[in-house]
Amino acid sequence: MPAASCLEMVVPLSDGHTGLALNDNIYNRRVVMRTPTRVTPTPTDPSTFLFPVEEAARVHTDRLTTAKPSMVFLRDDATGDPLDALTEPQSVTVSHDDPRLLEFQTPVRTYVRVPGGTTTTVTMTLDDVTVSFPDAHDLQIGVRSQHSHPIGEITTTTDPVDVMAAVEQFGAALQTPSPERSWPTLRGHPPRLTVGQPDSTTHSLSRPDVDVTVGVPPELGAVYAVTPLAFYLGARVEPSSTPSVTAGGHQIATFPRDTLGRAAGALLKHVFTLDCVVRSVGLYDLDTPARDTLTAAFDWTRDDLQRLYDMPLAARLQAYTEYPQETVLAAAPRWRHTVMVADDPRPIEHLSFLANDLAVVRTLPDATPDSAPALSAAVDEFMRSTTDTASDTRGHGVIPDEFVAVPETDTMETSYIGPGVPVGDTKLIADAYDARFSHSSTDSVSVNVVCNEDDMWDEYSEFSLYGNRDGLEFDVSVTRNATRAELADVLTSMGDTDFFHYIGHVRDGTQFVCTDGALSFDQIAATTTPPRVFLLNGCSSYELGRAFIDAGSQAGIITVRPIGNDAAMLIGQNIARFVNQGFSPRSALAIVQRYGRADDKYMVLGDGGHEVAQSKSGIPVMPHLTTLSSEHSQTYRLSVEMLPAENDSLGGIYSPNFEQIQQQIYGGFTHSVTSTAQEVQSFLDLDSQMPVVLDGSLHWAPPLEVSPCSTDP
Repeated sequence: MPAASCLEMVVPLSDGHTGLALNDNIYNRRVVMRTPTRVTPTPTDPSTFLFPVEEAARVHTDRLTTAKPSMVFLRDDATGDPLDALTEPQSVTVSHDDPRLLEFQTPVRTYVRVPGGTTTTVTMTLDDVTVSFPDAHDLQIGVRSQHSHPIGEITTTTDPVDVMAAVEQFGAALQTPSPERSWPTLRGHPPRLTVGQPDSTTHSLSRPDVDVTVGVPPELGAVYAVTPLAFYLGARVEPSSTPSVTAGGHQIATFPRDTLGRAAGALLKHVFTLDCVVRSVGLYDLDTPARDTLTAAFDWTRDDLQRLYDMPLAARLQAYTEYPQETVLAAAPRWRHTVMVADDPRPIEHLSFLANDLAVVRTLPDATPDSAPALSAAVDEFMRSTTDTASDTRGHGVIPDEFVAVPETDTMETSYIGPGVPVGDTKLIADAYDARFSHSSTDSVSVNVVCNEDDMWDEYSEFSLYGNRDGLEFDVSVTRNATRAELADVLTSMGDTDFFHYIGHVRDGTQFVCTDGALSFDQIAATTTPPRVFLLNGCSSYELGRAFIDAGSQAGIITVRPIGNDAAMLIGQNIARFVNQGFSPRSALAIVQRYGRADDKYMVLGDGGHEVAQSKSGIPVMPHLTTLSSEHSQTYRLSVEMLPAENDSLGGIYSPNFEQIQQQIYGGFTHSVTSTAQEVQSFLDLDSQMPVVLDGSLHWAPPLEVSPCSTDP
């Protein structure tokens, strides 16, 4: 591949700063590498890097400094073999005759090639990493977006057997059948499915050569339930009266039909967790609590792990069944996503994305019979609550016709695909996925705020909701008290706006209330490029949100009932602050529901896992503190909650900047430690805008004595 004629991902810093900005303009991710003097990057050939990079540049300097990534690996440039790893504050100095390759685990994956015949020093502190040399050298910097596209498109009918044939092609996206596929960057995105009449090229993808078969009854709901498992195993999918998995000719698992989704999900978690442990003898030798726990439980030696690592996939799956699932799942990361689906054709076009998420897929209800009355009661309670009145609401709105109660799950997020409106959850819409791949590149996070009611202005003005993020540029536009013409102008000129925050009244569920009347989105839809993500914080904004999704938005948070102004203001502020900190709409709403009273009033539409901005720590995190004060000293019990990340999903590693907490497989909570107030405050000071749960109440990275930021009205 020839060198690019111009650079878009590796650019010099501006505004008097010296160094480079490494940009992923699809995901709005940015890494700053500072240099002691001004440097001018020149394009070079990306194909010369051993690891895949999209853009490469050469710079001449004796020092590079960047904010602390989760890990830095020093590798042999010719083979990629790891020579050293930095995961906590330390310094490593190496003299080398041959070139070396530095791999930075940053939001934009970054590689630095160092020429031979020099001495390289890598110093990691709690705040940053510096690479230095005795003299200036020509360094090659390669960068790669973590954006993942489907590897193709498959057309299928709605016949269950045809859908099976399409799903078994998903394994073609796996870059390896080894345990290394548990790394998110080595899985790839399965081909996208569309419903129609297949042509001769429909099944032309090459799935991995593994002797694994998943058998399910020829029913759509059954096929949906095993799709993520079949993808991760690279398996064939065939009709069978009994749901089962066969590896190397041996049946290794059978599943009950009435809880097929949960059982298939449990086996997926079992295999995945063991892969995450076994891979530690491969490309990345990293110690984690899961490895420590399972090595002790099963009395493993490194040779035992190497034996499992070297096995063909089918043999390894057989060996994995020897280890009790209950023990393995106790060490598993908390799973990201459960998706409840209707047993009809609607979910077919979602399957590629559910497999990419490694979601647990359950038909509704996939539950024991005695839970059904509880689901009905949840809807009944919601319908009764819609008749409540408030003296000060953001309009009266309308109530959608059909509501669906989605049961609670043990995963971080829950979504629904099917008819009706899920109470308080996410409704996935297939068209919303298009925005993942059609968004134009920009070099800043663009936010557009419209407040059309003076009494609601405090929702935006009380706190600095957007921007103020080191190393990340925001372009924030604010409009107050817009007329119909002014709001129409805002909506039709948003272009590639990343986030639109509407504060005001909504009339009849379909119209924005302006100073001179109401504006329907239908009036301007033909000339509008909608925002990528939105928050429509007015009464019953569901239909407006659907209109945004239908016009091309990726995701949004809306309301399905009248909301009181005081409650809406606090909920809107908190959702906005989470979005600004790099939390997805799904995560933002889930946390506000957990600690406030958003409950059944708010929900997410569309592809709600997208992050508008990058989080400072690489993935969205939220420390949890429990006060353990005594008469003589103040201490805290600390653990860190790792929330879903769009581009660093299951199988990644989180390494907190806290000496007592060990790096671990991403998802759920780190182990808890007891620390002094000073130690905890030093950790919180690393990100002054970080959300914190202190003694069960939500705060925004305060000094420990600051009052909580409640979401209650």
